[in-house]
Amino acid sequence: MVIMKYQESHVYKIQSSVTSDYFIASTTQQVSQRIKTLKRNHREYKAGKRGYTAVYKVMDAGDYTYETLEKVKCGSKMELRRIEQEWVHRVGTGGSDLEAGAHESQVPH
Repeated sequence: MVIMKYQESHVYKIQSSVTSDYFIASTTQQVSQRIKTLKRNHREYKAGKRGYTAVYKVMDAGDYTYETLEKVKCGSKMELRRIEQEWVHRVGTGGSDLEAGAHESQVPH
């Protein structure tokens, strides 16, 4: 069964400009909207209102960029996660240990 919200998914990367840390994740939102949500969540984390997730290490450095690695059409969350993990392995040779944090994907429910 194809779930329509996964038809316009994105795999993205957040990269620290200060350190070599980066985080790869996926979303069914536009990447710019997902980053806004992550920024809000990060502020809430710093205020003690939200738990930690690995992407915050990149955001804590204070200067980061983000990019869409791939726009994907898929039929399920499982398929999107598989594509995300392919990117983690593809990019994983040049970054820090944070690419493993992509297992904590930020795919909205």
